[in-house]
Amino acid sequence: MKTARRDDRGAAARDAIIDAAEALFGEYGIDRVSLRQISTAAGGANNFAVQYHFGDRETLIRAVFEKRLPEIERMREAMFAKAEAEQRLGDPRMVAEILFRPSVEIRNGAGKRSYAAFLLSLSFSQDGLNGRFGTVSNLAPLAARAAALMAKAAPQVSPDLIAQRLALAPALFIGSLFHLLRNAPHVPDDLLIGDTLDMVTAAITAAPAPALAEAIAAAGAQ
Repeated sequence: MKTARRDDRGAAARDAIIDAAEALFGEYGIDRVSLRQISTAAGGANNFAVQYHFGDRETLIRAVFEKRLPEIERMREAMFAKAEAEQRLGDPRMVAEILFRPSVEIRNGAGKRSYAAFLLSLSFSQDGLNGRFGTVSNLAPLAARAAALMAKAAPQVSPDLIAQRLALAPALFIGSLFHLLRNAPHVPDDLLIGDTLDMVTAAITAAPAPALAEAIAAAGAQ
C-alpha cells in the first residue's frame, strides 16, 4: 500500500514537472529556462526534482513531446476518418489541417496553448525539433501518413523540397497564428486558424522557381 501511494506521488510529481516545463519552455524558450525554475514552478520543495525524475533537460523535453503525442494522434485519427468519408484525402488544405491543427487545439489547465508555444520554442532552439527527434514517423505514424499524402497532392514540388517545407511548416503555422491572435484578438479563433492553414498550405504546395527545381534535380542526380 505504501509503495502504491509512493508511486502515485511520483507520477503526480512527474506530471506537474512536465506541465511546468511545457509552460515555461513555451513562454521563455527551450534554452532560457533552468531546471531549478521548472522544479519550483512544479510546486516541489526539491530544487533537483527534474534531475531526480528525468535525469536531464533533453529527457524532459522528450517527455513533454511524448505526453501530448497520443492526444494529437487521436485527433488526427478522427480527422482522417472524416476526410476519408468526405473523399478529401487528396486535398492539400485538408491534409495541412490534419497535420497542424491538433497542436493548437490542445490547451493546458489555464486555457493557454502552451503545447503549441512549446513546439514553436523547440523549433527555434539550438538543436530544433528535427535535430532532437529526427523523423517523427515512428512516434507519430499519422503525421507521417499525412506528410506522404501532402507530397502526393503536390506533384509540382519534388519530394526533397516537400520534406524541407514540411519541416519548416510547424514554426510557420504556429508563429503566424500567434501573431494573428495577438493582433486580432476580437476575431474568432477558428477564422484565424483557417487563414493560417490556407497560408501554410500555399507555402508548402507552391511550385518552386524553375532555377531552384533544376538545382534540386541536379543535386539529386549527383
